[in-house]
Amino acid sequence: MEVATSGEKINDQKEDIIIVGGGICGLATALALHRKGIKSVVLERSKTVRATGAAIIIQANGWRALDQLGVSSKLRHTTVPIQKMAQYIALDSGECKQVPLGDGEMRCLRRVDLMHALADDLPLNTIRFGCKMLY
Repeated sequence: MEVATSGEKINDQKEDIIIVGGGICGLATALALHRKGIKSVVLERSKTVRATGAAIIIQANGWRALDQLGVSSKLRHTTVPIQKMAQYIALDSGECKQVPLGDGEMRCLRRVDLMHALADDLPLNTIRFGCKMLY
């Protein structure tokens, strides 16, 4: 497999772990490996860290994972706590309903804040932007 970045091929570099995609999962995986002392490289097609979608709701188990990654304290102050009950209006009937949302910490945060918190804790040059996979 060859990797092209900004028009140049990277053929002579050996990497133990290559993560294709710099989304939430790719960055979280790279950060978890880094925290365990395992070097990896993330290949991302876009030119920068970018988030698709405006926000994400993270429940208690997600906050425990972010605690383990060491980024939760950076993010909690930028979030909006979610109440234990949600209200929604059914589009077909117009009926207002309440739905229990579960136990534990639940917060809404901007995806871009999560992406940057993960990326900022990675070593320099872990993420390679502008990459395309060539088979």
